[in-house]
Amino acid sequence: MKITGIKGYHLSLPMHSCSVSGGTSDHSGNLYRNIPEEETASWAKLIPQFTSVRSLLIEMHTDDGVVGYGEVESDYGPSPVFRLACENLIGADPSEIQYNMRERVAGRSNTGRTDAPHPSLPVIREMAGLEFAMWDIAGKCAGLPVYDLLGGRMREKQAVSVIIGQKPVEQCLKEIQEALSVGIRTIKLRVGANDKRDIELLKEIRDAFGWEIILRADAGGAWGNVTEAVRVLREMDPYNLQYVEHALNRYDAESYRRLREMTGIPICMSVEDGGSMPQTFTALTRTAEIVRLDAADVISLSPAQAGGILGFTQVAAFSEGAGIEVIADRSLGGLSQAILLHAAATGNSCDYAQTVIPNGFASGCEEDYVCQPLTQNNGFMVAPAGPGFGVTLDPEKIKKFCIAEESVGEC
Repeated sequence: MKITGIKGYHLSLPMHSCSVSGGTSDHSGNLYRNIPEEETASWAKLIPQFTSVRSLLIEMHTDDGVVGYGEVESDYGPSPVFRLACENLIGADPSEIQYNMRERVAGRSNTGRTDAPHPSLPVIREMAGLEFAMWDIAGKCAGLPVYDLLGGRMREKQAVSVIIGQKPVEQCLKEIQEALSVGIRTIKLRVGANDKRDIELLKEIRDAFGWEIILRADAGGAWGNVTEAVRVLREMDPYNLQYVEHALNRYDAESYRRLREMTGIPICMSVEDGGSMPQTFTALTRTAEIVRLDAADVISLSPAQAGGILGFTQVAAFSEGAGIEVIADRSLGGLSQAILLHAAATGNSCDYAQTVIPNGFASGCEEDYVCQPLTQNNGFMVAPAGPGFGVTLDPEKIKKFCIAEESVGEC
């Protein structure tokens, strides 16, 4: 079997409620953190990613007629580098997933096997979508779900969560109530724009809903340095956070270790903090540093930032040995939901609620492009059991949400 063509669709899916972050996109820190709610609300109009789910949907064709799909986060759609990476895969055997991803996609090889026409390409996040599509093909050819190809599920169902963006406290409480009413009990709060408002929000949540729901905080790098983060977290400590994520404005395991020791609050680190290096080697190297310094209790990781599903499972296995939980973060459309559920289902370190957001809830999709959208039941979702990732896509809906497309080879 050979890959004959690859098509990329840049999708913009409507988001159910905005997901405004309190930090800054370049993690430079927010020095004042007294921003009024009216201003944070205006950010949603300036940044499309706060009100829509942007992704690159990849369609991979083979000479046997089997078609595989992948989906990754993509703000701007297929880039020239992505097109060259696709050209490197034309004629490749899709079953050689590891070799294709480590050598052929980026046009580099230590074995002399590669005949990729474009050597030494920079590694970009969208390349992981090609890996997802190859796993989908492998599962369809074998007649098995991807999680069985990875050794089988550790659990039949996976707890999921929602993300509440920066918005008025009353609106946050309303969206939390919507989630709790159907059994979703893990809530991630975007914080960092206004310290007083953030503490008030935590108090209001505990007063309204009690102590049985699980709360997480994501500062988006807004607190900047250890001193500021410690000051704010000591005020948040009475409200029993499961963990705090993106507390600092850079990837610095030593600073996170200090923060963890000084506050006693569980710390979640994202291995791509401070930059996007979407390859398995980098994810494993940073995980090793986190373990060595005892810097975190939880690792947040998109499979796309680990070079694909295989890299994600390696980080999950490494973390299991260190007693660190792993969160698959975060889902996009229906295919992405399935990808994350398949990946997390195989990891013994993925017991916490994953950042797989059901459609129709805060920061999730309002509409989807799959024929039968995945649903949640009492706060849990199940990885589809069909061949590959187990979802069927609706061409008309893809066309509806597509804002750009790129095609390489024969599709």
